Amino acid sequence: YTVKAKLSKSATYVAPFKTAVALYVQENGNLTGITGNATLMWTSLGMATPTFTPEVSAVTMGTPDGAINITLRGVKATTIDTTIVTFTPTAAASAVTWATTCTSTEPVVKNFYKCP
Repeated sequence: YTVKAKLSKSATYVAPFKTAVALYVQENGNLTGITGNATLMWTSLGMATPTFTPEVSAVTMGTPDGAINITLRGVKATTIDTTIVTFTPTAAASAVTWATTCTSTEPVVKNFYKCP
């Protein structure tokens, strides 16, 4: 139960970033230009540089443009901490959808984030 609660907190942490990416797409028509200089990247999304939580030690924007990477910590030291979860957006005419990948082979992480 504790592991799932901590994973839930990490999912809540990433939600505003996903919303910001979706708004960027709505305003700009595509994902181009989100990834790049760390300071400008957050500014382009209308956000300040993020702070971290006990469950998330890092958040970055990766490639392709708009991909969000979070690094987990404080969840389960031997098998889950340092896992990177990547949320990759696809912009369509009426919505942004997200595919998720994980560096962990831990079943609870893969099931929670629906990683292949």
